[in-house]
Amino acid sequence: MSRDWARVARKVGALPPEGELGGTKLARRALAEILGDVELVGAVYASLRLEPGSELARNVLSLVKPRRSMEECHALYERSSDLNERRLALALLADIGDRWALKHLGEYLEDPDPTIQAWGAKVFFELALADELTDEELERWLSTCGNHRNPQVRETAAHLREAMDDQ
Repeated sequence: MSRDWARVARKVGALPPEGELGGTKLARRALAEILGDVELVGAVYASLRLEPGSELARNVLSLVKPRRSMEECHALYERSSDLNERRLALALLADIGDRWALKHLGEYLEDPDPTIQAWGAKVFFELALADELTDEELERWLSTCGNHRNPQVRETAAHLREAMDDQ
């Protein structure tokens, strides 16, 4: 059975009236559409539970960066009573996140758990390295992380500054 690529292209916004569009972001959206929400959420849980194939699931999520999986990581962070699960959800979000995660960054950095704060800083670090931030956002969050009460968060900001200076 052949995939209806025109339907997928319309669904992800690759067929505007003026012609076809392409690129990595649209390809990622298309892959997320093809996989579907059930598989994307399942990949989050497989990754977090270290089920057989968990590394592959994590790599697929890292490649595709699906919004639905990011939302599931954040939902786990918010609702889980298991501190380790909350930490693991943010660790995964740091790996698979895009700009969507930025709106929750302050929440992660203000969490009472120092490990979650550190994973929040890692979310920021990865967004910055992926060039997902404006210059203003980058400076704002560098300042926030650089002046944070948690030494791990400050260290992440210092590493990012070093990486930026090396470029």
